[in-house]
This record gives sequence, structure tokens and C-alpha cells, in this order.
Amino acid sequence: MSELRSQNSSRSPVPSPLDRARIGLGGRQLASVSSFGGEEPLRLPFDIQRYHLFLALVAAVAMVLVAGAAGFSPLIAVGLVAVIAVAFAVALNEMIGLVLLAALAPATAGLARGVPIPGLRFSEALIGGVGVILLVSARRFVRWTPLDWLALLYALGTMCLGAWDLLSQGQHINQGELDTLLGPLQFLLLYRATAVTARTPERRRVALRLMLWASVPVALLALGQQFNFPGVRSLLVTLTQNNVYSAADTAARVTGPFPLWHNLAGYLLMYLLTIAALLLRGVDDVLPRPALIMIGVLDSLALIETLSIAPILALVAGVAILGIYFKGVTRVVAGLAVVIIAGLLVFGARIDARFTQEYGRAPGTQGSALVPQTIQHRYDLWTTELIPALKGHAVTGYGPVLPPQFADFPYTESLYINLLYRGGAVLLVIFFALAASMLAAGARARRDRDPLQKALGPAVVVGVLALLIIGLIESYFTDDGPPQVLWILLGLLAFRDAVPVPAFAHRMQDGLSRRAWASNVAMALETMDPGSQDLLKLSYTHELSDDELVSVVGLSPEAVAEWRGAALQRLAVRANMSPLAVEGVLRDRAAHERDPAEAWA
Repeated sequence: MSELRSQNSSRSPVPSPLDRARIGLGGRQLASVSSFGGEEPLRLPFDIQRYHLFLALVAAVAMVLVAGAAGFSPLIAVGLVAVIAVAFAVALNEMIGLVLLAALAPATAGLARGVPIPGLRFSEALIGGVGVILLVSARRFVRWTPLDWLALLYALGTMCLGAWDLLSQGQHINQGELDTLLGPLQFLLLYRATAVTARTPERRRVALRLMLWASVPVALLALGQQFNFPGVRSLLVTLTQNNVYSAADTAARVTGPFPLWHNLAGYLLMYLLTIAALLLRGVDDVLPRPALIMIGVLDSLALIETLSIAPILALVAGVAILGIYFKGVTRVVAGLAVVIIAGLLVFGARIDARFTQEYGRAPGTQGSALVPQTIQHRYDLWTTELIPALKGHAVTGYGPVLPPQFADFPYTESLYINLLYRGGAVLLVIFFALAASMLAAGARARRDRDPLQKALGPAVVVGVLALLIIGLIESYFTDDGPPQVLWILLGLLAFRDAVPVPAFAHRMQDGLSRRAWASNVAMALETMDPGSQDLLKLSYTHELSDDELVSVVGLSPEAVAEWRGAALQRLAVRANMSPLAVEGVLRDRAAHERDPAEAWA
């Protein structure tokens, strides 16, 4: 016993639990190489990370990139070092990636290209870089649902149909057109990265908490823009490369860190519906109730300052629907009455000016006095110009940009006409199927036992319905701001276990899951000490009981059981699975490895 203890102490500073058990002489060699009493340093989930050649290659590439960047500008070199550091941090700890996406992706969606990354849009670079790292380094397989497949089909449809339209017209794809073609792909990456990373109720709460807090500076910038706080308007011009304020127009609608007020209004609408659902459902573990009310007030003020009538009306209707669903009609009616009265008192002059602008008619102007001017303008644009120009392109669309005759006003002013131009009736059908799957995901999530899901599911359903209705007059689903919020919220929904899977799809999903789990366990097993590896192989591959292992390793049955349990627990932590699931994978792997040619090396 003393000999074994001295041998262990020279190899590992961590005391072994076997010191308290009866150890036979045959267990000395096996136990002496085991250090399962402590935890090894965190490792990258990539198998190649253990090879020195890979590490040397990464270091060499990083040095070359930083040195090359330093030749252009020291600031670029510093930025590149920061990017490399963030990439490694996300690969080592997926929570860092989830925090970055939740806090920054929606709030920075309106930043102009080149701010602050030369040649790139910050939000797209963030989603592309962090999202890909999270998906590649994920240790757990999150099965694909109809929503996932339809999101992929929508992304591929937008890209392929748009590219086909351009190439068939003999045109080359420029940077702006490429951004439009790849736009839905970033939403798919954002959604899948969130779903794969935010797998637990705690992580979903962290992500939602960060999203809500991130809306505060956006609202403050919008309010500062309206009331002309020093430096705010010039800062927003720098960030968005768009100036809606001028000396001749001091009553312009606020945009915040977005190019137009529509983007800001849709962005705030999704947050306010979520806050209303959390308050009505009584979910207090995301943020304290006073904090939710404070954020809701700031976001509401900023939304009113956009003077976007459709989102404001959608918010009132959405909150009323949520109040009916959560049986809080009295509170909702009282709250809406207070908000409407306060809004009329504080913003009455601006609201009146907005309605006068919408319903004012010059002498001799055609059109009904009951129809707002913006709606009349859209109707005339659709019926006299946009829809007739689609002749011959109704099936597959015209491409990511409008025909040359619309160069002076390159906007469709409607989500559905926009989709017809991008991919024709084919893309429009795919989108309707995608929207239906979004509604189904929210409806299923509300049946989850988690109170957050009971609030988040209805909020997403109401939000999607609101965006679909507003989509008649504005492309909120394809603009910057609202889609980023929506896709992250979809990624936070826990609806996958409630999705019925057909028999043929169940077999395919089961096969994919088994392969993913087996790969996780195999990679995690290679990072463990040789003693624990041998013990698990003897227990599961060779199916030796604890009593049979006594004669092999020379340990008591109690010590073998303790060792095996500790090794299994550590393997489960490294594979990011439960011990029961890991044990099932080991037994299943052993059943398929009766052939010595397929046995573990």
C-alpha cells in the first residue's frame, strides 16, 4: 500500500480515491497511470487539436497574418490579434460565442459596411465567424426539425434562384447582389448556432437577458437622436452612413443605429412583445420585474419616436392578444390606457403631424381620403409598375435587384413582392411554409414545462403574425434588425422534443444522432488517462463485470466500481452528455465491435 501511494504521488499531485480501498498487487501498474481524482485542463473539441503539427500550423498562420497586417497598419494588426483571440475563446468555451451573438448580432445589424471592419458588415462577420465556430465545435447533435430544413431550403432557394436569374440575364454578381443572395444564410447560421449552444434553460435565460439589455443603448441612441443630445446624431451618421436629419428637416423620424426607422421599429416591436409576455406570464428569473418595465418603457418611447404606425398598432394588438391568452385582460387594458394617454400628452404634437401628413390631401389629388398617403403610394407603385414588370419572371423571379427602371427608387415596399422579385412564386411558397413552421415551433414551445418557454412561445407566435401582416407594406423579414431578433428567439425555443417525427425520418435522425454521440465519446475517451481508458474498455468492450475485473486489475469490487463510476462521470463531462447516455453509447459500440478488425485501437 505504501509503495503504491509513493508511486502515485510521484506521478500525480491529486490524491486518488483508491487510497481508501483495498488494492491488490495486480492493480499497481493500472492504477499508477490513472489520475481520475482530478480534472484535466479544458481541451478543444477538435480531434486534431492534440497534434503538435496542428498547433504549430495555427501559430505559423496567425504570425504570418498578424505580420502582414502590421505592414499595412498597426491598428489592423491589433484588430487581427483580437479576432484570433476571440475565435480561440469561442472554440474553447461555447458560452462566449452565445454571449457575443445574443448581445451584439441584433443590436449591430444596422451598422454600415466597413464599420468597424474594413470591407465587411460587423453583424454579418460576427454571425459568420462565431456561428461557424460554434457549429463546427459543437459536441452535441441537435436534430433538424421541419423549421431547420425549411430555413435551409429558403436560404438555398434565395441563393440559387437569384444567381440563376442574374446569370441567365448575362449579368455578373457584384458585392451588393452577393450580400442579398447570402442574406438568409446568415439567419440560418444564427438560428442553428443559438439552438446548438443554448440547450439548457439557464443558457436560454442568459441569452435572452443579454438581448434585452442590449436593446437599452439602441433605444437611448434613438432618443438622443431625436432630442439632439451632443454628438449622438454625428455618431449615428458615422455608424450607419445615413443622415435622416438635416438643417431643413428637424422633425425627421428616428432611426437609432439602423439605416431607416422601419428597421428600428421592427427591432423594438419584437423585444416589446417578448417583454409583455414575460410580464404577463410572471417569469421573474430572466430579469427582475422593475428592470423589465424600465426596458419596456425605454423601448416604447423609442418606438413611438419612429412614428411608424404599423408597428405601433401591431404592438397594441399583440399585447392585447397576449393579455387574453395569459388571462390578464384587465391589466392589459389598464396598462394600454395609461400608455396611450401618456403618449398623447407627451407626443401629441408629433403624432398629430404624422397623421396630418398621412391623411392630408392637396386639391385635385386622386384617392380616397380614408386611405393613408403611404398606402396609396404603395398601391399605385405595385399595380402600375412593379407587378406589370414581373411579366415573364413570375415563376423564378427577376433576381436580387430590381430592374433598371427602378434605379431611382429601388424598393418594393412589400415583403411578398420583394420575394417574388428575388425568387418568384417558388421562393414565395417556400417562405409561407417557413412562416408556418415558425408558428408551429412557437405553439409547441408553449407546452414545455419551463415557464420561460410558456412565455416565449406565444411571444414568437404573435411576433411572426405581426411581421407577416406588416409584410404587406414593408419587408421586415428581410431587413436588418427584426430578423436577427426573431431568429435568435426561435433558437431559444425548446420545441424539438415535441415535434413528431415520421418513421423514415426517425430512422435517419436516429442514425445521425448515434454517429454524432459515438464520435463525441470516442474523442473524449482519447483525452482520458490510459488507466481509465483500459478500465472502460474492459468493462464495456469486453463486458467484464466488476467481480471479474478483480482478478484482472487486482482491486476490490468496491474500488473497481468507484473507479469505473468516476471515469464514466469524467467521460460524460468531456463528451457533453449524461453518464447514462455515455454508457449506452459504450454498450452500443461494443455490440457493433465483435469483429476484431473494428475494435478500438
